[in-house]
Amino acid sequence: MKLFRYFILFLMITFNLSFAIDELMLYGKVKDYNPKTKEIVISVENSSCEGEKVFIINSSKNLQRERIINKKINFIIDSSECIKDEKHKILKYFILED
Repeated sequence: MKLFRYFILFLMITFNLSFAIDELMLYGKVKDYNPKTKEIVISVENSSCEGEKVFIINSSKNLQRERIINKKINFIIDSSECIKDEKHKILKYFILED
C-alpha cells in the first residue's frame, strides 16, 4: 500500500511538471524582419505586451521580408510574461493574409 502511494505521488509530480509550460499568445503587426539575424520587429497589440518589440524567430519556412511586412501575425513566445528589454523566442506563429 505504501509503494502504491509513492507511485501515485510520482505520477502526480510528473504530470504537473510536464504541463507546466510557460507560453504567452500574442498578436500584432510585423514592422520589420531581418532574415540574417532572424530578428522580427512586431507592434504588439495585446495589453500584456503592448508596443514595438523585437523577437527571435526560428522559422523552418523561408520567410521573405517583403511578404510579411505590415501583415498581422498571431504568435506564441517562450515566456509567460513579456519582459521589457528581452528578446523572446517565437515558438509558433501564423501570418494572416489581407
